[in-house]
Amino acid sequence: MPRPLSRLLLLAAAALLLACGAPSRGDARGKRPPVRPQKIQEKVQVTLPDGLVVKAELADDPAERAIGLMGREDVPEGKGMLFVIESAGHQPFYMKGMLTSIDILWLSEEAGGGRVVHIARQAKPCEKDPCPNYFPALAARYVLELRAGAADRHGAQEGALVRFTLPAPVPPAR
Repeated sequence: MPRPLSRLLLLAAAALLLACGAPSRGDARGKRPPVRPQKIQEKVQVTLPDGLVVKAELADDPAERAIGLMGREDVPEGKGMLFVIESAGHQPFYMKGMLTSIDILWLSEEAGGGRVVHIARQAKPCEKDPCPNYFPALAARYVLELRAGAADRHGAQEGALVRFTLPAPVPPAR
């Protein structure tokens, strides 16, 4: 084979190998595609210490809790997500798959809602592993995620009462 032709074939093969290993068109930065935001139909009204009523999506099963607010480009003021944990504990949360910063409030279980036992303020999205975990200082039964800065704007500090009423569980079918 003449030398220029072999060099051309070698360059073409190298280009083909690089193209096969390159990120897809929808993933031009080499990152994983974003998580598709979930739409939880069940909502609960959560009243913050200053009286602001938040319409929170209710994440009360493992699949909903695993995705949470991932993939959302924004968490509007007055919106959020309330996570119901099976039993009180030191449930960690992380920001992998998040596109915006949020406040994370861990709440104890009390009649009519829960008391704030810990806050991760302005938790930032995590773009690559390993992502840090945010742990509460005290055991919590609920976790409320809000727009970043909302905890401070609406008086949600450690010890403050956050009010909500969970819907009654549906009895099993007979």
